[in-house]
Amino acid sequence: MTAAVPPRINIGNKTVRNGTKDATKSPPNTVSAVNRITANELDIIAKKTNIGNKLITHTAARNSESSLNNSWLTSLNLRMTSQFFKFSKLEMDIKLTSSNDDDYFVFEDVLCQALLVFSRDTSILQHFEQSSATPPKSYIRGKLGVQDYAVVYPPNGIIPFHGFSLYASPLGFVCAQAPQLYFLFRQIYTRYFFRLHAMSSHPQGILSLCVLFENLLQTHEPALFYHLKEVGAHPLRLAFNWIIYAFAGYLDTEQLLLLWDRIFAYDSMELLAVFAMAILSYRRTNLLEVTNLQAAQTVLTDLSTLNTVALLQYVLFLKQ
Repeated sequence: MTAAVPPRINIGNKTVRNGTKDATKSPPNTVSAVNRITANELDIIAKKTNIGNKLITHTAARNSESSLNNSWLTSLNLRMTSQFFKFSKLEMDIKLTSSNDDDYFVFEDVLCQALLVFSRDTSILQHFEQSSATPPKSYIRGKLGVQDYAVVYPPNGIIPFHGFSLYASPLGFVCAQAPQLYFLFRQIYTRYFFRLHAMSSHPQGILSLCVLFENLLQTHEPALFYHLKEVGAHPLRLAFNWIIYAFAGYLDTEQLLLLWDRIFAYDSMELLAVFAMAILSYRRTNLLEVTNLQAAQTVLTDLSTLNTVALLQYVLFLKQ
């Protein structure tokens, strides 16, 4: 008698016979884990993926933009540094004058900072209201001669010349920081020293100071005055650089500051002419023996041993 075969019952992926496990299993499940994720989970992952992609894209864009900005700023800084320093006439003047001076070379960096700001300070243009000079102008390309397209250049309206930095160099002993030196120098220049570079009839302008010097020397030292003229060493030719540079670079620093202090105290540039006359009077004996211009210049080469206060007192109070 043949035994009855128990009915098959399908439970999931397995086939059993009436509670007995079939030895034969269905093929292993080869579907990936992603396909077993529910629809809600897929939606959440999709949203996270989109946000992640956007975040990555945005971050990459910002990094690229930041890199571009940094590159542009670096390039701009290099161009500005090149324009301000490498091609600056002021920096060249500092290197040729103050940097070669035993007293002022330590202030080279401070002078560069202060004078380069000075060259681009448009507020300095206000001093032209008290001067007969006019600031130099440049025109936009293709608009030459059209006043509407004219711009002042340099921005402060002052073209630096050889020795210009010597006006600021002595102030390094007074001001420890570049901002202090800059503001002090700007005030001194726009109130006093600008008159040394403008052709005007102002009583304290360079022309009036030269006339005053000649009149004083001719009045108090007539023999010396005519002797120097006869040998070809005109007194004004000997003293002109002293006056136009306000003795900066010629006197010892301490004596120079004493002279400037009295100029500011008396509020008069005429002391430059008085002091120049005092020097020639002090060297009178040696100057009366010279026979040419070179010999006279040699006698007046070294002024570092002069006493400013003593010479001014001699001329103003003692000499008749």
